Amino acid sequence: MNCKEANQLDIVKVLATLDYHPVSHSGSEYQYLAHYRNDKKPSLSVNRAKGLWYDHGSQERGTLLDLVIKILNTNEVADALNYCNGLTDDEISFSFRKPINKGLQKEKIKAYSILKSIKPIEDNSLINYLRNARGLSEATWRPYLEEITYQNTHGRFFAIGFKNDSGGYVIRNGLMSSPHFLGKADITTFKGAVNQLIMFEGFMDFLSYIELKKWKAENIIILNSTALINSGIKKAKDMFPGIKIKSFFDNDEAGRKATQLLKSSVPNVSDCSNEYSNHNDLNDYTIYLNKKLNRGL
Repeated sequence: MNCKEANQLDIVKVLATLDYHPVSHSGSEYQYLAHYRNDKKPSLSVNRAKGLWYDHGSQERGTLLDLVIKILNTNEVADALNYCNGLTDDEISFSFRKPINKGLQKEKIKAYSILKSIKPIEDNSLINYLRNARGLSEATWRPYLEEITYQNTHGRFFAIGFKNDSGGYVIRNGLMSSPHFLGKADITTFKGAVNQLIMFEGFMDFLSYIELKKWKAENIIILNSTALINSGIKKAKDMFPGIKIKSFFDNDEAGRKATQLLKSSVPNVSDCSNEYSNHNDLNDYTIYLNKKLNRGL
């Protein structure tokens, strides 16, 4: 799937896979809360027939891919395109605005979609990436990660896969500047035995928490993207009402916004990002500690 084809997808259905649901609509005009900037009133307008959007608050506009880029909090068109490639036929309908020959449509999707096979991690480059670039021991990551083989227009690749609550995956390898998505974007939840909830922005931070020997069987929610903060808040309210929450989000603008929204939505939230205040996230801090230990400092 190329950019032109991705922008022909049903924008409303793609937004639904990102946990964006319209507050109201009239005809082809749909109104949303712009969660990516902590919108308080529905100021994001989407024209379903044209596949275009306009944010009345920021005065930005664009195509479906432009909006996916904003929601995923990335600067890369490739990240948005890979996300759209990973969506299944049940989640989206191709070319909402223009009828396309069904046979040709399926050929294009087959030719450009990411293909996947899933198994325990065996590829040495992935194992080395987890150990050397991420500071994680095999005992830490082995129970939670899988090896994904995928193919796109650039060739065949291996990636680490982390499963979410909807059966989709966040994938990552040393070649990616940011995580990509296969299937529906969703949070990942682990129910624990201790009456406390810990929330992470990404799975590398969760694994770092285990690596640092901090996990004491508390309940866990991993957002997998700050775009899914509202899903995380809803799950926290539904599954763990009134429970004490610790958040370990990134020390950047997106992480701070997610923390503020969490604190304003549920009680008893402790922001633990000060534990790694000189680092972008908990994984960066773990890498730093490993280097310090190995150097004998």
